[in-house]
Amino acid sequence: MLELAKSKKVISGWDISADLYSMKQMLQFGPLVAQIQGGSKEFLFYSDGVIEKISSSKINHVVIIVGYTHSYFLIKNSFGWEWGQNGYAKLSQDACGILNYVALPILRNQKLE
Repeated sequence: MLELAKSKKVISGWDISADLYSMKQMLQFGPLVAQIQGGSKEFLFYSDGVIEKISSSKINHVVIIVGYTHSYFLIKNSFGWEWGQNGYAKLSQDACGILNYVALPILRNQKLE
């Protein structure tokens, strides 16, 4: 017999104080939003490889983190498909200040009626 779910997860708020472990856990459920240092030449003219270090210290751009490996995050940028690798980039887990400003959803159970 098929059982129907009695509750669902809903976002009740946002946590900006992310850590690497929490980010990787939340990426299992969907993408995350991050503010980064995106004004440097290394970032603006990225074409391939992993962005390791950025020469800018100003947080001025927002990207979507869509995945990760043990050494980098895969990000989607808003510059279009011609930027980077079809609009995506590999960003070292400590580059561009990506760990400083990530919005993690706070989930809670909500009963279904």
